[in-house]
Amino acid sequence: MKNIILISILIIGNIIFCQETFSEKILIEKSNQIIEKYSERILTSEKKDTTYGSNFLVMTRYFDKEKKLVKRININPRSSLGFTGPRTEIYEANGRMIVAKNEDSSGRIWYLSINEYDNSGNLVKQTMFDMKFINTKLYEYDSDNELLKVSFYNNKGRKVNSEKRTKRKKQYSLN
Repeated sequence: MKNIILISILIIGNIIFCQETFSEKILIEKSNQIIEKYSERILTSEKKDTTYGSNFLVMTRYFDKEKKLVKRININPRSSLGFTGPRTEIYEANGRMIVAKNEDSSGRIWYLSINEYDNSGNLVKQTMFDMKFINTKLYEYDSDNELLKVSFYNNKGRKVNSEKRTKRKKQYSLN
């Protein structure tokens, strides 16, 4: 049985809705399918203890045959927030992160992000689950791949925020 994901945009007055029929279960299943698919590329792994700022991390990185990062798992065994479970990140061959998943020590997912990119490598959609809500960010670019606008939709598909970006002025050198 396949899950059907329906994306619809509805405009009522000045209110824009972008509703996806994602449930928590469907989003978790989608992330697990991506993780499984990309894990097939794994050839070698490297585990090391490291510090990131003042945090101690146990980091395991997995690489493909071309030594490109496929998967990274960070565990912070001394987290002051109580979230001592793993953070799993999955990367495409070109280095773009497509899944980030945080779990607590019992395996319950408390944060999940799935990123989608266009053919130019621009992040166009980010779907996030944070234990309670599923939110979506949509990114718009111009023909020069400059970010124009970021729109944020809440778990009901209602547009709650939009940031327009101003074009950067070209910088010229005096050389």
